[in-house]
Amino acid sequence: MFHLSLAGYPFTVDNRYEYVKTLCRDYWTQKPGELITVGKEDIAREQTDGGP
Repeated sequence: MFHLSLAGYPFTVDNRYEYVKTLCRDYWTQKPGELITVGKEDIAREQTDGGP
């Protein structure tokens, strides 16, 4: 998990893949916020039918 800030709003990201943290490095912060998590089912659905 890591924390980031977007447009002044803090988020905590429960990342499944380490590269996600690297991609977001310009937005890292120490302040926790709203939890963002993506489950295996969400990833599978995105891969099979292109989205929600």
